Amino acid sequence: MVLISQWRRGPHSQWQQLQAQCDAGNPLAPQCLNGSCQSIQSNINLTGSLPEGGQGWLTPRAPDLGVILAGHPDSCPINQEARPWDGSLPEGSDPACWTLQLARPCQSEQTPAEYLKPHWRSNQLVLLLPNDGSKVSDWARAQGLQLLEETKLKSTGDRLVRLLRPANSSTSLDALVERLGGIQTVLGVQKDLAYFTLDSHGSTHSLAVDTPLPPASGASASLAESALPQAIPDPLEPFNYGPALSTAKRLISLYSGEQVQLAVIDTGIDTQHPELVGVVVEQLDFSGHGYSADAHGTAVAAIIAGARDNGVGASGVAPGVKIHSFKACHPREFDGLAAQCWSSSLVKALDEAISRNIPLINMSLGGPPSPLLERLIKEAAKRGMLVLAAAGNGGPNARPVYPAAWPESLAVTAVDADRQLYTHANRGDYIRVAAPGVDVITAGPHNGQPILSGTSMATAHASGVAALLLQVNPQARAIDLAELLERHSHDLGVQGPDPEYGAGLMDACDTAQALADLGNLCGGSL
Repeated sequence: MVLISQWRRGPHSQWQQLQAQCDAGNPLAPQCLNGSCQSIQSNINLTGSLPEGGQGWLTPRAPDLGVILAGHPDSCPINQEARPWDGSLPEGSDPACWTLQLARPCQSEQTPAEYLKPHWRSNQLVLLLPNDGSKVSDWARAQGLQLLEETKLKSTGDRLVRLLRPANSSTSLDALVERLGGIQTVLGVQKDLAYFTLDSHGSTHSLAVDTPLPPASGASASLAESALPQAIPDPLEPFNYGPALSTAKRLISLYSGEQVQLAVIDTGIDTQHPELVGVVVEQLDFSGHGYSADAHGTAVAAIIAGARDNGVGASGVAPGVKIHSFKACHPREFDGLAAQCWSSSLVKALDEAISRNIPLINMSLGGPPSPLLERLIKEAAKRGMLVLAAAGNGGPNARPVYPAAWPESLAVTAVDADRQLYTHANRGDYIRVAAPGVDVITAGPHNGQPILSGTSMATAHASGVAALLLQVNPQARAIDLAELLERHSHDLGVQGPDPEYGAGLMDACDTAQALADLGNLCGGSL
């Protein structure tokens, strides 16, 4: 762990070093030959400047034919045209509808527009105020603002307040943030920043498998036999490589995460899917759109806790887990994986998890740094809770995403069955461990069985592993599992912790052995 702490100097340090290498005035610039180094500025430099000789284009996202064929409108306008990248998105444009294409003579790289610059709600601010009995609407009016929402946070007792700036105001949001931040009673103030579920790149495959039915209990079956649930092998389990790769499979004869509480802060979950019946014990909506059965949240939940031996799909890592589904993100289109959240909705959902002392919190989403959200992440860590967060799918040039990049979180990246890094995974010195997350069999709404890739999927796998570990030793503090998982991970890539794999591929069984004597259960090499 000493080596890890020395290596991790903050989420931006590696990016800053690469950027310095690519500076046109740097004498080492001609040696900057790799794609990550050459394109680092064009993808994440807030000034929008391009390296010498580079050309960047914003290209519209291709229409989602699956959504259109299902009779639902695509959420992105169809009349958008490609344009040179000047460092900003078109006025009022949704970042999810654009991709930055960086073209060079020998290479071409793409980065989702969500990873280029922060995006926020127009004319809105979010504040934390003490619960001192004052009337917020009067206070807001005195500041020339309109109160939209006021929520008392259960975990801290503070008030989360969302305010609207009049459209005709001549004061910029940044100026308002600075002015309100100087008021003694304001505990924190910021724009209401956008976050995104870290969905799979490219096509999403779905599997259709004939599901065997349980044998009928005929007249010859005893009453005891007919009363017991029948174990039916999951037809896609032979393709479910993840639990074997992380060694979680070695634990399943004794552990399932039984009764471990886990919060999934995401989109909604299809609680009627055969893989998830009885798994979700609570459903709350913080998005303002109402609770719904959505693709991303369902996929994450099934990787964590999909049913084992029910004759459907493939099993999750910890089927005994009890999931609290806190919907803070809403899909951009019907049944779509891509969804958007706001810092205000994430703060409310995280507050709910903290107030209930739920030890494990899965956040397969990311966005820019948010001071208010960071306060809640720190509060969770202070109480011994573990936030597992996706490292990001922006590729080697993307900025760090949060909450993964805060040191209180466990940032998880994705590897495939051959332990190779997911192509679109973020790089950075904030990444702590790797988990299976490429071509993962999971569940989708309406009994779907999609195969998905991304750091969202890897984070869900890691959450399932953490649940197994808490069952192995219920007295363990969830936050301490992060260090144990790092310490017992298997090194990948260059020797020692690195910005691609972190400490390496997690080893569930070896970590469990550190928590309790499991005898010969974890024998053999990874």
